[in-house]
Amino acid sequence: MDNKLYALESQIRECYGRVVYTHTTHEKHIQRLLWNDKYTKIIQIIVSALISAGVISTILKSSPFWVEVSTAVLSCIQLIANSLLKNFSYAEQAAIHSSIAVDLLKVRKDYLSLLVDIKIMDIPTEEFIKRRESIQSELVGIYKRAPKTDNKSYLEAQKALKEMEQMTFSEDEIDKFLPKELKRGNSNGK
Repeated sequence: MDNKLYALESQIRECYGRVVYTHTTHEKHIQRLLWNDKYTKIIQIIVSALISAGVISTILKSSPFWVEVSTAVLSCIQLIANSLLKNFSYAEQAAIHSSIAVDLLKVRKDYLSLLVDIKIMDIPTEEFIKRRESIQSELVGIYKRAPKTDNKSYLEAQKALKEMEQMTFSEDEIDKFLPKELKRGNSNGK
């Protein structure tokens, strides 16, 4: 491999790594948004149930004063929370991040295919450069419309990729997914 192609491959490898991190960060952010959505709804249901119980006991004139005060305070808290959440939906935000993650996954696969093609295809370096620029242009468009993630999502992605080795497979794991003829551990498949 000549120096120009080696330098191009090095840059594409770095771009690929960055997209892997960005994609995984969005996936971790989606998980956190969906968790927040689930537990926010559970808390809202619990608070509504407590308010309803307090109102019923107040109507029946069987509640102590602290129940009436607690019911009033919970009602105010729920009103404030509902007002704050009126224009924000964790589920909608998760859907937006999910769309971005799918687009990033395509770019990841495009970079990976380009890296393979550099190794196996004998075409001019300029052709690889055109393909790289096309992928980069697509990536810029995705980044322009992508919502921000946060540091916690990035740290979770970093842990998943570095420590837990998400997105990596051993030869044996891949062989389990493939038909017998395509397995590397099978000498007949070579």
